Amino acid sequence: KIKMDVNISLNIQQYYILPLALQLIIENAIKHNTMSKRMPLHIRIFADEQMMLNVTNNLQERESHMASTGVGLNNISHRYKLLEMPEPEFYKTETLFVARIPLKKKE
Repeated sequence: KIKMDVNISLNIQQYYILPLALQLIIENAIKHNTMSKRMPLHIRIFADEQMMLNVTNNLQERESHMASTGVGLNNISHRYKLLEMPEPEFYKTETLFVARIPLKKKE
C-alpha cells in the first residue's frame, strides 16, 4: 500500500536534519491520504541542489470530517526557527504534497 523511494547520495549523508522531522512528515502523509494495493501512496525522499531534503507524496487525500490542525508541520517549522536555521517549506501541487527540510552540515 506504500511505496518508498529513498535516493540519498553518500555526500548528503554528511548532513543532519531536525530530530523526528522525517518521521512527522511521513506520518502526515499516511494520516491525510488513502492508499491501497491498486493505488499505493508513493513517498519519495531525496536531496536537491539547494541542500534541502525533499519528501514528496502523491495526493490521494482522505475524505475527512475533521480539519487538519497543522500541529505536526507547524512544530517542525517552529523548531527550525528556534535553531535559527532556514525555515522548511510545505506546499501542495495538483498532484503532490512537498516538504522541503533544510540540511545542516555535520561540524
